[in-house]
Amino acid sequence: MLRDPEFDDLTGPLFEDYRAFFQQLELTLHRDPRGFVYATSADDDYKGNDSITRLVVFTAVWVDAAADAGRDIASSVFSSAQAVADLPHLAGDAHRRILGQIGITEPEHLAATIRQLERLGMADVDSAGRFTMRPAYHRLLDVCLRAADSAESAAKPIEKEEQAE
Repeated sequence: MLRDPEFDDLTGPLFEDYRAFFQQLELTLHRDPRGFVYATSADDDYKGNDSITRLVVFTAVWVDAAADAGRDIASSVFSSAQAVADLPHLAGDAHRRILGQIGITEPEHLAATIRQLERLGMADVDSAGRFTMRPAYHRLLDVCLRAADSAESAAKPIEKEEQAE
């Protein structure tokens, strides 16, 4: 399992100091056993911003493409030294349409998204432009997988009703 060395710094009383600071911002700081820290808001209306939306859609498309190809999602996402050119995001029409709605239409836009993830501590990019996702990226992946599970659960009662007709 990948470990983020910065995560190891957030143990013991230091973590509690950070947690207290985040509480002042009306955020709850969580330590994930997979080796990263994240914050949540108790405000159900908080939707984030365009940048967060872009990252979530980028991740959701990656999850969907891996699932469509029958690949293990975690190993697809957390492979080391990946190239932007190898990402599945722009390979299919449906994914291109979805990404186009958030301004990702070219491989350069995918590379910019990876650089944004690097600035947020969710990816490492080497001098050749190859990248590896860091443990903190699990948080975005979790959000997308939970949303997919919710969508499937919501669709199941409808499917049962349609079959009864």
